Amino acid sequence: MFCTACGTRNERSARFCVQCGVPLDQAVGSPPPAPSPKRSAVLPFIVIGAAVLVAVIVGLYSTFRSGPDVLVGEYAVAKNGRAEIKVTKVGTNYFVSMQTGGGWSRPEALVVCSDKDFAELFGSDWKSLDLVGLRAKDGPLGIFKAKKKSQARGQTFQTGYFMFFFLGGGDIYKL
Repeated sequence: MFCTACGTRNERSARFCVQCGVPLDQAVGSPPPAPSPKRSAVLPFIVIGAAVLVAVIVGLYSTFRSGPDVLVGEYAVAKNGRAEIKVTKVGTNYFVSMQTGGGWSRPEALVVCSDKDFAELFGSDWKSLDLVGLRAKDGPLGIFKAKKKSQARGQTFQTGYFMFFFLGGGDIYKL
């Protein structure tokens, strides 16, 4: 007789299963169903492969569409020039400092540009520029990353980085 709970074979005269102790029917039981096949040894490789694929897709996406962290760094106004602009990040906050005769200026707070900001600054074609931008909380100052050689409002972004401020604006070079 076979235990219906655990499948162990017991003597016909046994009242309880010798393996699990469950009471046995006195009628002769049939053998337990065959155990289900074990999971394929290939399953872990499928899971790992899927995880790697997701990581690659996320990496590629972030390479082509970066957030404002891509703007953190130092910039020169002239090609091969010295650092004159510095964007930093502390926690989740961004700041910009300018090089002055006595060193770096006091950091000014920046905020991430909204779609409305981009539309106001670059016109209706701003989405084609693939922009990432930070702007001053108070005052006319902003720093942006755009597709190299793209154009908006008569401006061609030669370097891919652009800064504007109250005196004007133009291409800058990330160091």
